[in-house]
Amino acid sequence: MRTYFLEGWFQPGRPTGPAFQQALAAHHQYIGQQVAQGRVLLAGPIPEDPQRGGILVVKSGDIDAFCQADPFVQLGVQTYKITPFRVFDGQAAVKAWAE
Repeated sequence: MRTYFLEGWFQPGRPTGPAFQQALAAHHQYIGQQVAQGRVLLAGPIPEDPQRGGILVVKSGDIDAFCQADPFVQLGVQTYKITPFRVFDGQAAVKAWAE
């Protein structure tokens, strides 16, 4: 498995109102499942920039499949900019997660 930094970018014409709230709930459920399974180290929004969704640090054997399974992607809310990286140093728990 590789480690990735994902940046979510909101899409023009994305759902709004109740449709957005439903997509957000599904997205949170998906990310929560990935955290529980050890695939996501951290995730959170970038509230200061209305064009950006959020960031995630992920480990995955198939990052495209990981992203495509996210309801936010499936429902046209956001896309991800994917940056692979190698954990060089960090807190012991982070290094253990990345191994």
